Amino acid sequence: HSSASGACVSAPTTLEESVTMAEKAAEFKAKGNAFLGEGKFAEAAEAYTEAIALDGSNHVFYSNRSAAYLSMGDAEKALADADKCIEVNPSFAKGYGRKGAALHKLGRPQDSVEAYEAGLKVAPGNAALQEGLKAVQQDAGPFGSSMWARLAMGPPKFREYMGDPSYMAMMQAIQRDQSTLMNFQHDPRLMETVTYLLGMGMPEGAEEGTGGASGGAASEPAASSKEAEPEPEPERVPTPEPATEEEKEERERRRKGDALKDEGNAAYKAKDFDEALRLYDAAIEAYDGDVTYILNKASVRFAQKEYDACIELCREAIDKGRDIMAPFDVIAKAFTRMGNAALKKGDYDAAIEAYESSLTETDSGEVRTKLYKTRQIKKKKETEAYYDDDKAAEAKERGNALFKAGDFRGAIEEYSEAIKRNPKSAVYYNNRATAKTKMMDWVGALADCNKAISIDPAYVKAYSRKGHIETFTKEYHRAMETYKQGLALAPDDPECREGLQRVVMKINASAGEEVDKERASRAMSDPEIQRIMGDPMVQQALRDMQTSPEYATKAMMDPEMGPKIQKLIAAGVLQVK
Repeated sequence: HSSASGACVSAPTTLEESVTMAEKAAEFKAKGNAFLGEGKFAEAAEAYTEAIALDGSNHVFYSNRSAAYLSMGDAEKALADADKCIEVNPSFAKGYGRKGAALHKLGRPQDSVEAYEAGLKVAPGNAALQEGLKAVQQDAGPFGSSMWARLAMGPPKFREYMGDPSYMAMMQAIQRDQSTLMNFQHDPRLMETVTYLLGMGMPEGAEEGTGGASGGAASEPAASSKEAEPEPEPERVPTPEPATEEEKEERERRRKGDALKDEGNAAYKAKDFDEALRLYDAAIEAYDGDVTYILNKASVRFAQKEYDACIELCREAIDKGRDIMAPFDVIAKAFTRMGNAALKKGDYDAAIEAYESSLTETDSGEVRTKLYKTRQIKKKKETEAYYDDDKAAEAKERGNALFKAGDFRGAIEEYSEAIKRNPKSAVYYNNRATAKTKMMDWVGALADCNKAISIDPAYVKAYSRKGHIETFTKEYHRAMETYKQGLALAPDDPECREGLQRVVMKINASAGEEVDKERASRAMSDPEIQRIMGDPMVQQALRDMQTSPEYATKAMMDPEMGPKIQKLIAAGVLQVK
């Protein structure tokens, strides 16, 4: 340091071994990684959020949280974090991978391709980006993940082909690697399939459908205000007349069924539910090869709040769909509707099981979100069901007894039990903070004090406990503010008053000593201290104080600059002799 006529200003000092906010953030990141590995995606996202709150400049935290959100089915949040990751560090290849994956899940294949390609410009040859790009390109093409559903929903001829192991092997090989297409060009079925998948027309004598073993493009009303309105029927592709009498008869039955279904949809929109049910029953009687007619009935029951009846109809649709080889997405829709009805009943286990079954049929970001939210609701309900003020008080008393006996770990467990029983008690958090200080868990103790204060801002004991922790960890500037907050609530509180006196004495005693590197390092991780040190006016004042003791006195007396200088002195990053 340098001095001028008795004035001495020491520059800020850091020490890598000390506990900094960055290190605390790294601890939360490690917890997040552990949760992610265990499949606890919500907990992982919360841990990464804590890490970001401590260090928002670390691109890896955003990348990891993006992965957690995507695993939860929340592709929108995953995309936002991926964008932030790239913003913080445009050279981090994995950020582009996160963005590409999120866009892929959102059904934006072209944007996903662009994200992966942008990443490959940053990291040419990156294997993960190349694999992601390849997956998107394959899914977006005619041989993508929707290929099997399209074939099953298409002309009967393709369903016949799918019963042939040689055809299945050929299409699976092409789906895995489209470069093998030429190996099968001798098979006439391939040209028919490619022509259909590319939307270039239908094979002779076939008709596109959506409903079951015989197709049937049928729409259905859905399960909630968003789902409950019947979806518009897809525009049909004109096809040649059926080649056989059997096909002609089936087509006529389907035409009658669809006509009745359309009338049922109109009745449903008019909220004439009894008439809608009658028409859907008539549609089923006319043509029993389309399970969406049954699902339409389930939607009516859902709208009538007859959830048990809705669930039974969904089961019927699933069983029927299995028998007639209905498309995977139709079966998935039945499971989803069943889950919606179970959720309305408050049967969270049944809803979760139904949503999980839906996802085994067809992956859907919307259903993943429903599944995640239902799990969260179930968890919340189970937590609330555990609340019991009397048992919480009993656990607190057991904790107090263990604390007095010196069993601090046991006391923490009992206070934690009290918090589970009654999470709105500031006393329980403060007691646990006291026990944690005995175990040298300063981070956990400080978190409990902050929680107690958030629950009851007038609880003075939490301020005194927090001030003691901050004093012990040599964060004197924070301790001084905490004690002052406590005294503003209770001017005569002895613990806050004595704590403030002690911390002022420590600040004064350290003025003539060498810089405490650990204390300065802790202070420099404080965002408020960082803002003060980054202020150009403060930087100029520090330079002037190096050369002019008169300016040091003037700066300390300045109503705007003085408090900032005093805070730096209290934090230990500035010494004035």
